[in-house]
Amino acid sequence: MPELQRRCWELRQLHEASYRDIAVELGISTSVVRGQLARARSLMETTLSHWR
Repeated sequence: MPELQRRCWELRQLHEASYRDIAVELGISTSVVRGQLARARSLMETTLSHWR
């Protein structure tokens, strides 16, 4: 997973940060946060699908 996706995912899932807080922390817009999280979730779903 690319670094930015990983950081967004960690902040959201592990630290329960809001999209706005993630954006401020990483110096990006909330729309970029949303996109990065969507891609991270998709990657996680694909990667972990064999565990179902």
